Amino acid sequence: MVNGTGALLFLVNIFFTLYIGALYLRILLQRLGADYYNPLVRFIVRISDPPLKPLRRIIPPVAGWDIAALVIAIALAFLNAWVDATILGFGIYTPQIIRFAGMKLLSVLINLYILSILIQALLSWFNPSQYNPLLVLLWRLNEPLLRPLRRLIPPIGGTLDITPLIAILLLEVLSIFLRLPGFL
Repeated sequence: MVNGTGALLFLVNIFFTLYIGALYLRILLQRLGADYYNPLVRFIVRISDPPLKPLRRIIPPVAGWDIAALVIAIALAFLNAWVDATILGFGIYTPQIIRFAGMKLLSVLINLYILSILIQALLSWFNPSQYNPLLVLLWRLNEPLLRPLRRLIPPIGGTLDITPLIAILLLEVLSIFLRLPGFL
């Protein structure tokens, strides 16, 4: 692979990964009832609204889940697979495209949780205000994943919570088991 091709693939994949991640965040935060007035939530809504508004006329939310955002995320994963295959000069075969798109969707979701848990754990060391918009957002996002682990694993010495570390390790094991590309 020529260096220019590798750089182009990197940029294309970063773009698709970030936008699919933003759509996942929109789906999850909307489902978890995140505060719309949080500046970070408003940013996610603002960048994901242009393709969602017209699609919502056709695909309404179902049981509190933003199906239109999920449809766009799936379409972007397929488009990412097609663009990658085109850049590399491969033929486009439906089973490979489906496999790549599925791997992309799972990989982005797992890496989103790994990154958010890692940021939340690092922020806890600096003891920011509990009303910090980023901390509130991360808590809303990660607590459904960390709460069951906290029931199983008590804090060490009564104060040291290792559940974020355990959650990251479990997500990495899941990523390896599913043979997903990751960044950590």
